[in-house]
Amino acid sequence: MSEHKIQKGLLFLKNPKVAKMPLDKKIEFLKTKLTPEELDKVLKKFNEGEEFTKYFEPTQDLGTPLDPPQQIATKSNWGWVRTLGAGIIGAIGSAMILNKRENKNKKSKVGQLERVNSFSTFEQRKYELDMALLEGQRNDNKIERLINKHTEAFENLSKQIASLKNSIENLKDTQEKLANSLNNSTENCQVFNQFVSQFNSLDKTLSALNTLKFYFQNILTSPANPQRNKINMTNEDYKNNLSPNRMIRRLLEVSGFHLKGIFMEFDPTQLSSLQSTFTLIQNEIDQLENSELTPESSSDLIQENNKF
Repeated sequence: MSEHKIQKGLLFLKNPKVAKMPLDKKIEFLKTKLTPEELDKVLKKFNEGEEFTKYFEPTQDLGTPLDPPQQIATKSNWGWVRTLGAGIIGAIGSAMILNKRENKNKKSKVGQLERVNSFSTFEQRKYELDMALLEGQRNDNKIERLINKHTEAFENLSKQIASLKNSIENLKDTQEKLANSLNNSTENCQVFNQFVSQFNSLDKTLSALNTLKFYFQNILTSPANPQRNKINMTNEDYKNNLSPNRMIRRLLEVSGFHLKGIFMEFDPTQLSSLQSTFTLIQNEIDQLENSELTPESSSDLIQENNKF
């Protein structure tokens, strides 16, 4: 088998100059130039689509001049059968190759479509998730604003409640102080009236009241001053004007004083009691000094005081 002849046979089939020649004519021509094996090899390669870089014109040197005519005819017959079989097999093979390529292309297109669809689905899903996250963030912001609003309102309400509680406590303190003040004033008034009723003359009454007024007024100017907030019971004015009255100690006690040695010391926290007694003293002095009393009327006043 000559490889050179096979190559020339293939180039002959591919030659553009004989492209319009029917294939069976081409094969008949090659039968005269090639052996059946060589022809079979040429047709097989031709059907497989082998490419060549050059073409040639049919020549007369492809024959086998040494073969007798009868042997050539026999070989030609077998070559035709083989050529026909090779053509059929080649056609089937070509169809199978084309079908395989088409299936491959179809699979490739299907894969591309699936990838495109998958990508589109992924993008759609991603968009849906992004929108869901955005909506969730909006809801979180709304909830946070609502919580802040209610928190602020609750804080304001707590402040108002605390302020109200303070007001109530202050009101209670005020009421207690007022009640204590009323109680003290009532007690001070009762004790003061008993103190005044102990005197049997207008002069002694005014002397005692003026002495108390002097002591109380001196303390009220500086109630926390330890040099001023006490009364010396050994003082001549105290001994002469106040000491004879048995209610003087009680009157001083309800006015915020307490006994300490020879002194009656004032408690600065009892300033309201002292002020209450001082007011009673001042009112009584004004009343006695402003009234034009005769000795008889003065005696009547003293008698009325003695009734209490």
